[in-house]
This record gives sequence, C-alpha cells and structure tokens, in this order.
Amino acid sequence: MRETFAEFKAKVEDEQAKQDLAIAEAPKQFEALVRLLAEFNGEDTLGRTFQWQRGRQSLIFENGWAVPIQKGHPGYEVREQKIRFWLVSPPETPDEQPVFETQMEWSLSPEIQDGHFAWRVAEIQLAFTPEELAEEAAKNLVRIHLEHSNTVALRPRFEPI
Repeated sequence: MRETFAEFKAKVEDEQAKQDLAIAEAPKQFEALVRLLAEFNGEDTLGRTFQWQRGRQSLIFENGWAVPIQKGHPGYEVREQKIRFWLVSPPETPDEQPVFETQMEWSLSPEIQDGHFAWRVAEIQLAFTPEELAEEAAKNLVRIHLEHSNTVALRPRFEPI
C-alpha cells in the first residue's frame, strides 16, 4: 500500500525531531564518553595497565593512545566529535620527541536509536551506546599494542546495538 502524505510527513518530522535531540545531546554525551574512557585507568590486561592522562584527556595502553576530540565553536550546536588512535614510538635519543603516528580515526555522529542516544562510527557503520563505545576504544588500544608488539593480533568484532 502506498504511503500517504500525512504518513510521510509524520515520519519525516519524527526523524528530524530525533536528529535534533541527538545533536542537542551530543556535547553532554561526549563528556560522558570521556568520563567512561577515564574509568579504564588502572584496568589491566596482558600484564599491562591502562592509564588516563588528564592533561591531554587520553587513554593510554602501552604504545597506543585513544584521544577523544571535540571540535567546534562555543555557541554552535553542531560539533565534530571523533576518537583518534595513535601509535606512539619512543624517541631514539634523549634529544628527540616521541613520534605520534595516527593508526585510525573514528568519526562520531550522534543519533537516537530505539529512544536512546548512540554514537555512529562512520568508518565501520555501526552505532554504540557511550558505554559500548568506550569499551570498543579500550579493546582497540589492546589490538594496536598487539599488532605492534609482534604478538598475534585479535581481530575486531563489532556488534551493533
């Protein structure tokens, strides 16, 4: 059966309302994501410990860093949110600085799914609650460490919410 204009209009307006709500919630939910990443501080696996660096707001696991980034201008609703994953190589001499090499970047888009806030990761086309996204970021840091420490790497397994 064909869709009436009234049905179409209701659907479009509902989707727009969800998108407006997601955009309005995004800054608060991004702050929650940062707090959730920080909660991994002290968590250990493989005999190594996650560290949260407050100054740079970064989750560190050995030579991998997950850095939540939010760009925008104060007063504007739309911001760019992402998580950048770096591999950090120590300096070869005391006079050199560590080398930060971007491994990947997850571009985050806010959305409402089944009445709940979620972050859609554009690069993998999956959506996660903030809690799930923090866990995926921590798992990704462990994978980066394994891939760059001559250890068998764990393949990512992403499950949509």
